[in-house]
Amino acid sequence: MDSINNLLTFLDKIQGWPAALLTVVGCISIGYLLKFWKWFPNESIPIVVILFGIAFFMFLADPRPSDKPARIWVVRNAIIGLIYGCVAWALHYWAISYAEEYLIKKFGKPSNENQDNTPNTTPPKS
Repeated sequence: MDSINNLLTFLDKIQGWPAALLTVVGCISIGYLLKFWKWFPNESIPIVVILFGIAFFMFLADPRPSDKPARIWVVRNAIIGLIYGCVAWALHYWAISYAEEYLIKKFGKPSNENQDNTPNTTPPKS
């Protein structure tokens, strides 16, 4: 019961986060989910994350004021979402590369004893 109360308290805190922070956290989360799905190509993850940033910020943005035309509101929020998606991708890219470099320096490159890097020179069976 205590863990449920802790979870509800955490969710209440998340509801108070600004739209920018929610968009960046959402983009990074989507990127990690896509990375763990083996069938999804890694090269497509940045594009999906950036597009998700645009769509997600459009839903989180303040409602359109009556004195601002809809096209200006949409374009403004799409550009802001694009920027937040790019920021999320860049944060993830640099944080992961920094963490990987640190881990390689600390522990060395992971070695797989079952594989060697010699090319396969045996001809295929016919």
